[in-house]
Amino acid sequence: MFRLLTLKLQRQRADRPASRRTGIKSFNKEVALSITLKITVIGVLFLLIIISGISLARTGKPYSPVLFNVHKLISLAGVVLTGIVVYNLLRGLEVSPLMWALVIVTGVFFIILIVSGGLLILDKPFYNLLRTIHRILPAVSIILTAVIFFFLLRK
Repeated sequence: MFRLLTLKLQRQRADRPASRRTGIKSFNKEVALSITLKITVIGVLFLLIIISGISLARTGKPYSPVLFNVHKLISLAGVVLTGIVVYNLLRGLEVSPLMWALVIVTGVFFIILIVSGGLLILDKPFYNLLRTIHRILPAVSIILTAVIFFFLLRK
């Protein structure tokens, strides 16, 4: 039964016109373009996160609610889109334990950024520590994300 199904599929593929048989190559180009577009959008979102974060820091406390919420929503969109793209890239590959560790550490850094950003609006005794963490971790997280994309797309 399996052999008959395999032969039938082979005949159907052979009977297709040449333009339809090369559909896999065009599909790969579309996927590559789609991934490139998503990574470009992630880069733009990270840039907007940095710009809105610097604007927030310059205005000082009390933070502008509009600017704070715009910064928070752009950050959330950037982290979610990054997570989706990395997950889709990891799905079809065999990755090393080192790559998994890098992805997990980067994810934890993004979670720390979200939590520290949320706590910065409150007047807590550890405000200076949170502010320092929230100023250092974005650069580290963006660099780690770029490294992850580099290694995943290289394969």
